[in-house]
Amino acid sequence: MDLATALALEIEATSVLARRAAGGVPFSPHLPTPRQAEFLKLDCLEALYGGAAGGGKSDALLMGALQYVDRPGYSAILFRRTYTDLSLPGAIRDRAGEWLRGRAEWQDKLKRWTFPSGAAVTFGYLETDADKYRYQSAEFQFCGFDELTQFTEGQYRYLLSRLRRCAGADIPLRSRGASNPGGVGHDWVKARFVDPKTSAGRAFVPALLDDNPHLDRDAYRQSLAQLDDLTRAQLERGQWVRDVAGLIYPYRPEVNGAEMLPEGIRWRYALGVDFGAGQSAPTTAFVMLAYTHEHPAAYVVESEARAGMTVSDIAERIKAYTYNFDVIIGDQGGLGRGYLDEMIQRWQIPIEPAMKANKLGYRKLLRGDLERGALKVLEAGNRDLIDEMGRLAWDEKGMDCEKGAADHLTDALLYVWRAAKHWLHQEKPAVPAFGTPEHADWLAAKIEQAEDDRNARDARREWWE
Repeated sequence: MDLATALALEIEATSVLARRAAGGVPFSPHLPTPRQAEFLKLDCLEALYGGAAGGGKSDALLMGALQYVDRPGYSAILFRRTYTDLSLPGAIRDRAGEWLRGRAEWQDKLKRWTFPSGAAVTFGYLETDADKYRYQSAEFQFCGFDELTQFTEGQYRYLLSRLRRCAGADIPLRSRGASNPGGVGHDWVKARFVDPKTSAGRAFVPALLDDNPHLDRDAYRQSLAQLDDLTRAQLERGQWVRDVAGLIYPYRPEVNGAEMLPEGIRWRYALGVDFGAGQSAPTTAFVMLAYTHEHPAAYVVESEARAGMTVSDIAERIKAYTYNFDVIIGDQGGLGRGYLDEMIQRWQIPIEPAMKANKLGYRKLLRGDLERGALKVLEAGNRDLIDEMGRLAWDEKGMDCEKGAADHLTDALLYVWRAAKHWLHQEKPAVPAFGTPEHADWLAAKIEQAEDDRNARDARREWWE
C-alpha cells in the first residue's frame, strides 16, 4: 500500500469515527431523523420501518446497511423486487451512488460497493420466487428489503437463512424492511410486523411524512391528494388497510371467510388437482369444493399442496379423501395426457381433464364470485390457499399472473369451480300458495325429484370403483 492510499484510508477512518460519535452513520451525508435513529438503534433480528410515503424509508434502510462498513468482513445486501425497480433514478441504488461515489469502489458486474475496510454492500433483486436460490451459498450480516410488501413471504423467510457470522463476531445479524402499506405482500407484512397479536419479537417503527424534514411536505401532500381514498390512506396516513385491486382473486375474510359448512343442505363435492413436477417446491395441489345449485355460495372445504409426488402418490392421496366426489378434475400441465390415462386405467379414478380455454375470462368470473361472496373458504383447512390468493397479482398487462408466481392451489380451485358450474345457481322461485293448482304441480315435481335422487343414491357404488 502506497503512502497516499494509507493516508486516505486513515482520513476516512477518522471521519467514520467522528460521524458515529455525533450520532451519524458512516458515509451518510446527513444525520438520521429521530425516527430513523430509533430504527437504527434496534438490536432485534427483524424490524420494519415505514407506513406513509415520504417518511424517509429508503434513507433509513441504506443507513442501516452502512452502519458497520468500517468493519472488515462485514457484508450487507439490499433488495428491490425487480431489476427495473433497482435501477430507477432516485431509487435506493441510485441514492447509494450519490452518497458513496469517490469514497468507495463500485463493482458494476457484481452490483457491489466495496469499502476501504474490505466490507461490502451488494444490491440484488427477487423478480421470481426462484430468484431467491441465487443466494443459497451467500452469507450476510444485514439483509434489507426496500418496499417489503412487494415481496412474497417465502422470499423474505428464505433470505433470513442467509444471515450468518463467524463465531465470536460482535456485528449483529439484522433483517430490515421498509415499506408502505398495500401491495401483494400487505397481509403477511402486516401480520409479521404490525399486528401486535402476531408480531412478537419483531419491531415496527411507523414513520409519517412529517417525520422527514428533508422533503417538501406541502408539495408532496398536493400530489397525494390526487389519489383515491384507499391509496391516499395508505400513502399519506400510513394506514395498514388492505388493497385487493391488483389481486387476481381478492379474498376478504369478512366476505369470503367461513368456519364451517351451513347445516341442513345436501352438499355435492368436487375435487380439483393441479399436477406438478416439482421435487422441492409444493407444486401438486388439491382443492375440495362443496356446492349445490340450490345454495347461493360454494365452499372450499380443504386444500393442500405437496412436493415430489408421483402418479401413484397422487392416486393414493385422492383415494384417502373421505368425500364422495361427483367429479374429479385434473390438469396434467406439462406432464402429458398419459398422466391422466394412468389414473383412470391403473387406479380406476374417474378423473377428467381440466377445461383451460379462456382462462382469463373464467378467472374474472371467479373473481366476481369472490367479490359477491358467492365463494366461501373454510379458513381452518385452507391457510396456504388463502395466502396464495393474497399474493397472486396481475402482471403489468392485466392478462396473467406475475411471472414465476406460485399459482398451483388457485389453479386447482379455478378448475374445480369451473367444472362444478356453481355460477348456474339461481334463486329459488317462490313456493306457490297452498291449495292452488300451481302448488299441486310444484309438490308433485318435488316428490318426483326426491324419488329420482333416492334411486340414484341406492345405485351408486363406492366412488372410486
